[in-house]
Amino acid sequence: MEFEYTATLWVEPSDIEEMLKLCHQGYTYEQAINEVAASWGDADYYAVDYITSQLVLELKRRLEAERS
Repeated sequence: MEFEYTATLWVEPSDIEEMLKLCHQGYTYEQAINEVAASWGDADYYAVDYITSQLVLELKRRLEAERS
């Protein structure tokens, strides 16, 4: 039996800023995401894997914008 669903996960701008700060300190994108997500509630923490690739793209975009 196959089920499809859609979910939304809000990431606070301050959390994204913290991820960027960690990336500046030498963390990989995934390490920074996991470090920040560890403080989230269980439901969001366990759902972060669904959006990690999108978060990595956003972190890369913001880091590139900072370099410009």
